[in-house]
Amino acid sequence: MLYLRTFGGVSFERDGSAVTGAAAQRRVLAVATMIASGGDRGVSRERVLATLWTDSEPERARQALSQTLYHMRRALDAGELLDAGQDLRFNPDEVRSDLAEFERAADTGELETVASLHRGPFLEGFHVSGAPEFERWASALRARLAERCTEALEQLAASAERSGDWRRAVEWRRQLAAHEPLNGRVAADFIATLAASGDRARALQYARVHEALVRDELETEPDSAVLALVERLRDDPEWRPTPPGGVAPYVVALGGPGLAEPAAAPSLQEPELRRDTGGSGRPVERATPIATPPALVRSHSRWRLAAIGLGLLLLAVAGYSALTRMREIPSVPIQPDLVAVAPFRVTGADPALRYLREGLVDLLAVKLTEIGAARAAEPATVLGAWRRAASAESELPLEQSLGIAERLGAGQLLLGHVVGTASKVVVTASLYGVPDGVVRGQASAEGPPDSLTMLVDRLAGQLLAGQAGERERLASHTTTSLDALRAFLAGQAAYRQGDYPRAVELFTQSVERDSGFAMAGLGLALAADRVDGSADQARGVDLAWRARGELTERDRALLDAMAGPRYPDSSSLAERIAAWEHAAALAPDRAEVWHELGERLFTDGRAIGVQSSEERAMAAFRRARELDPSFVPPLVYQALERMRAGDRTAMRQRAAAAIQQAPDAPSSDFLRWRIAVALQDESALARLRGRFDLLDASALRWIALSSQHDGVAPDDGALALEQLRARAARLAHRREAVLGAHSLALLRGAPAEALRLTAEIDDGQPGSRQAARLRVLDALYGGGDSAAAAAAVLRLGADDPRALASEDACVAGQWLAWSGQTRGARAALRVLRDSPGSAEASAPACAALIEAISAVARGLPEATRLVERADSLVAVGPSLGDARAYASLAIARLYERLGDAERALASVRRRPYMRGWPRYLGSYLRLEGRLAAAAGDREGAARAYRQYLGMRGAAAPPLRAEVDSVRAELGALGWRWRGD
Repeated sequence: MLYLRTFGGVSFERDGSAVTGAAAQRRVLAVATMIASGGDRGVSRERVLATLWTDSEPERARQALSQTLYHMRRALDAGELLDAGQDLRFNPDEVRSDLAEFERAADTGELETVASLHRGPFLEGFHVSGAPEFERWASALRARLAERCTEALEQLAASAERSGDWRRAVEWRRQLAAHEPLNGRVAADFIATLAASGDRARALQYARVHEALVRDELETEPDSAVLALVERLRDDPEWRPTPPGGVAPYVVALGGPGLAEPAAAPSLQEPELRRDTGGSGRPVERATPIATPPALVRSHSRWRLAAIGLGLLLLAVAGYSALTRMREIPSVPIQPDLVAVAPFRVTGADPALRYLREGLVDLLAVKLTEIGAARAAEPATVLGAWRRAASAESELPLEQSLGIAERLGAGQLLLGHVVGTASKVVVTASLYGVPDGVVRGQASAEGPPDSLTMLVDRLAGQLLAGQAGERERLASHTTTSLDALRAFLAGQAAYRQGDYPRAVELFTQSVERDSGFAMAGLGLALAADRVDGSADQARGVDLAWRARGELTERDRALLDAMAGPRYPDSSSLAERIAAWEHAAALAPDRAEVWHELGERLFTDGRAIGVQSSEERAMAAFRRARELDPSFVPPLVYQALERMRAGDRTAMRQRAAAAIQQAPDAPSSDFLRWRIAVALQDESALARLRGRFDLLDASALRWIALSSQHDGVAPDDGALALEQLRARAARLAHRREAVLGAHSLALLRGAPAEALRLTAEIDDGQPGSRQAARLRVLDALYGGGDSAAAAAAVLRLGADDPRALASEDACVAGQWLAWSGQTRGARAALRVLRDSPGSAEASAPACAALIEAISAVARGLPEATRLVERADSLVAVGPSLGDARAYASLAIARLYERLGDAERALASVRRRPYMRGWPRYLGSYLRLEGRLAAAAGDREGAARAYRQYLGMRGAAAPPLRAEVDSVRAELGALGWRWRGD
């Protein structure tokens, strides 16, 4: 049975897995969605043609629809996909859809089904180029479906309030607030329900978040009813409002709801709030909903509203304080059931047990949250606060510990003590109220160290014994192997300190001792990604994915972001960024998640056309720093952003702050080098170069990357790569260093050296065709040797298309298409269309690129449309893999040949930054300079030309004429090259 999902995106699924290939093409999905919208009635062919092929001739439009339906049937392998008849309708025995189920449930009053099916906006993020009528149709239907969801959530919340089911009432109001984050009436209802349930702290926290969101997004004040309600809650601690459902207030205690005496204070019907029940028990003269002006909605990107709105809503309801600064800031409202687990005191214990000081924080945080009656503050945030207040071994007085917990917004503080030997360990813990310091519970457990998981269970059970009815446990998220657990906890500590190579080693040790330890697999994937360890990353993802049921919801979201939401299939960069946004929304108190999101926006956002990507990246980095001011990596990117903006003073200030905070971190060595390069401080550079053999591998890689991406100090970049190659003990690391050197050779105008380096790749990987692919791409996009490329094309199998692998077909097909060999290009296309794609290159995007190249080379009428389609797939389609290095350059060249200089310039500037080796950056810059000069952007053209010349001061003879030409073009713009 096939299933068509249309909420939160669109895709066909079979047995829970997305169907790829032609079934994922946009026109196919658009037609399928229109058919599904017709339900049992179906939809006429004329309606589909008028919506999706508005500008086509009638006969061509009908042929296009027939072809699309054919591809749909073939891709879905369903012979009876559609019922017979003139109108189009799905065969219910073959296809179901969430759209049809949603409409049916809404019509029959199955409100919870309606709420569960509306996972996100209808066709979220889905667009069809050249079909404005489809966009209008989808927009209208999206609004109607959203309205039906709102009505269902309103009714569910009111019903729960009337029945006194406060947990469900709060949940329905939370979903409604997430659905309409800027609606003043919805916000007031949510605040009232939270306060009426007894959770005033969350009510005030959400109110603060809502106010900030409205001011940020709409640049206006929140609704007066929200402000008046908040003022009353703050002024009168005893007052509880009547919730929107009109039921007397309840109090939700730690163990569950219980009936309390109704508050004597007036309820929401007071005049200053302008609310009246009208005798119906439900307010009718409410605060007017905040209507977002259409122009303003368009001016703010959807992701920002969704990610910030949902993330902050989850923040408020979950009780975490993601906006809390940890230094010299006012305390946030205390949340009674939020527990801060402090580092355990380890005294008189065997030295081998010292890892338990911080390790027990992670373990108990998971256990306390699993139970559900209490929630643990994010361990990284707690540990960061303690590290700033005390040294690694010193202990804090109770009063100071309570003060830290209070600033974190925690209503409870857990302090523990460990003693023991290699054969027996005793763990004790005490639970204190915040800020009064009253002991609320005590626990102790003892046993052999290899029973640590059991000891943690006992501690959590004793501390929350009064909540026995709430102890519905999830599967254990830890391991029974002490060695695996010890290595994992040590890996966590190394990761938080930014020592990623050490973290990779420790997480590897952990998964080698217990391959089913999902948290260790996830940690390995995250740490390996920081050092470009693709093999370790793939291994970690695979291990974590196989045991993903052992992870919490927040960690599963983190795994989805790390692996890609389509895993094991490839995911687009846009999908990956969206997955990181979702992970940040679910874990708004994790500094490292916000940093990961910021890094991907900063490095890839521009390449896929994300609006304001750098501004949004900086916002994510600021959030990470607010959560954990000791977290250094965001400062590195903030410094680089200032350098790109030409603000050397701010760059130096931010870099200095990072160095001062972590003087021995690898990032600090990189920043010292980057500042010295920016200031042309030769004495500092000489000292640093003398220490290159002592620098950490990650610092050397940063230097090599920045040297190439920013076009500065190429000799230093070469020296850093030499060190990396000399140290590389593993094949993957050697290969990475060789690829870096190959990229640098092309940037410096040394194609012969680049060709020699591809031979080293062959020597290290017998049977691999990566070197052959590189030789072809180098000739196409980097000024490489054409004769070597032609021989490489034959090696890839272009003379026998049946033997072509998809990665080889992608590269060989481009060569054949650019050279006008139509028959060979078509054979490569057939291979790609039958392939699901791979990590090396996306088959659909590459096929579209080859089609576009062929059409432009042959001067076909549909060339512009095909280039636009390829451009769209390159920007938001499946993951590009290696094609990321050249895809935007190829698109820019095609637009230039079509005479569309504006889009060509936009494409050539849409390239990744500090993400992978930029081996064709010289070609990008030369084309950018020419296009910018033609467009009248003299400053932009000069900037591109200067960076180009800075890299090619000693270009090889075959490229000297090109370098001289660029120097002359720079002179024509009124600038002189410093070497002249």
